[in-house]
Amino acid sequence: MTEVLTPALAAFLEATPVGVLGVKRKDGTVHQSLVYHLVRDGKIYISTEPTRLKGRAIVRDGWASYAVRGDAAPYPAFSVEGPATLLQGEGIAELTSAIFLKIFGKAGDPLTDDQVRAMNRAVIELTPEKVYAVSYFEA
Repeated sequence: MTEVLTPALAAFLEATPVGVLGVKRKDGTVHQSLVYHLVRDGKIYISTEPTRLKGRAIVRDGWASYAVRGDAAPYPAFSVEGPATLLQGEGIAELTSAIFLKIFGKAGDPLTDDQVRAMNRAVIELTPEKVYAVSYFEA
């Protein structure tokens, strides 16, 4: 699949630490959460607990949207949506450590999969398929 993020949008996403994740509730309404993210190879990664609404919705629907906005005028912004998966168990410690570094601003010892499992953490992997609501970006 071709990545849908232009270099300018990808760079903005890398430089903007937080955004708003949207998932569907069981009744079809939208649930939004302000979250930190990590970008790797055109995908967006978000740490959560698998029992939270956003984790359960990802497992149920396999879809999410994500919006980011700059913090200075003219407030550049854009949204993406696409398939999403909840990653659990082995192999998410490095992603979780990198996201926690963004949240807490300092590096500790890298987490292990056992530590991540003990904290009941999972990682949402969002693959952007559609970009929309692009404001204040050069073409």
